[in-house]
Amino acid sequence: MTKSNRLLKMWMYVNSKRTFTARELADEFGVSVRTVQRDLIDLSEWGVPLYAEQGREGGYRLLTNRMLPPIFFTEEEATAMFFGFQSLEYYRTLPFKAEVDAALQKFYTNLPQDARIKIDKMKDILVFWTSYREIEAPELNTLLHAVIEGLVISCRYESKSGIKEINVKPLGIYSLNGLWYCPAYSYIRERVLLYRVDRMSQIIEIGTDALELPTLKQWLKGENVKQPVLLKVELNTVGVRHCRTNPLFEKHVMKQGESWLLEMEIEKEEVAFVASFFYELGRDAIVKEPIEMRQFIRQKAEEVLSLYSS
Repeated sequence: MTKSNRLLKMWMYVNSKRTFTARELADEFGVSVRTVQRDLIDLSEWGVPLYAEQGREGGYRLLTNRMLPPIFFTEEEATAMFFGFQSLEYYRTLPFKAEVDAALQKFYTNLPQDARIKIDKMKDILVFWTSYREIEAPELNTLLHAVIEGLVISCRYESKSGIKEINVKPLGIYSLNGLWYCPAYSYIRERVLLYRVDRMSQIIEIGTDALELPTLKQWLKGENVKQPVLLKVELNTVGVRHCRTNPLFEKHVMKQGESWLLEMEIEKEEVAFVASFFYELGRDAIVKEPIEMRQFIRQKAEEVLSLYSS
């Protein structure tokens, strides 16, 4: 094995560890401890963040800010990755925003000049656009950490009825139309509710809970509905387009003869939330069931009509 090949494999090995000794590396790569120590000096000069700990065994620790070994991309792969990052630029708040910007700059800087010229041209004709929102979600990173660790959180939440304290266990976070949403189990309501992340503030991590909850993907697919209510909506072509751009409804739109129909089960307590969506579609969507949703839409329409009655 050549030295350059050994250094690359050693980089991969130590990157998968938190702590290790020179003897462990010597045994792994079949070289002397002295050779390992010289190799580690070379890796440090490459930028691998190693910390030497005093001790007979020559212990080492990889610092938290680990660096990945070199990954080789084709020009097409690098371009695809660049535009994958570029699709995030319309979000005012992002997890790891500084890291995303740094990674994007690295991709661009290290491309050949002709590839950079090609990307510059493509940026003017290819855009992954998302509605830009001025609303910030300052607790997004804190919330993401709680989701990853499976923690219960306490926070202040701004709802229609005012600001209140809530204790919830988040399932995950997803974005829609430039806003961030978090379905989370409410200990007061004893079910999963949907929260806007920008309306959360003063998040405090409480601890862990053995409560079993659906994954975010299961929840989005409606696979864990506890109090199901049948939703049936007749759609015209405009209504179909709106429903197919919403991840909650897109898979449930079907053609029935010459007409279009949306049919699915929703949670009983989500009737008002879903009704607001179809109310905004006006004549492009006619709710047939449940009756409670029809009544809700009728009431909202009468309230608006009363504002213009004079």
